Amino acid sequence: MEFIGDPGFGIIRILIPKCDDISDSSLMTEVVSLREFVGGRNGTLMIERCPSSVKEHIDVWGGTNPELSVMERIKNQFDPNGTLNPCRFMGHI
Repeated sequence: MEFIGDPGFGIIRILIPKCDDISDSSLMTEVVSLREFVGGRNGTLMIERCPSSVKEHIDVWGGTNPELSVMERIKNQFDPNGTLNPCRFMGHI
């Protein structure tokens, strides 16, 4: 595992190299644990890249976000038919 931090922006990137020894289920368990840890400190955890088999079972955007309703209204205003990248953004907008 490798950690890269940017304290000016409050971002920490955790790089987990591809390893045949790590199963999808153990990776998902770690993501849940990290989300609980980060969420307890008023942070969020988003997954930038992971196997598609993992994406099928977890929300890569990190669940709910207080600004989600504003984002939904903006998306609906500019894309009322939902044709631009449907369900590809946070909250499946």
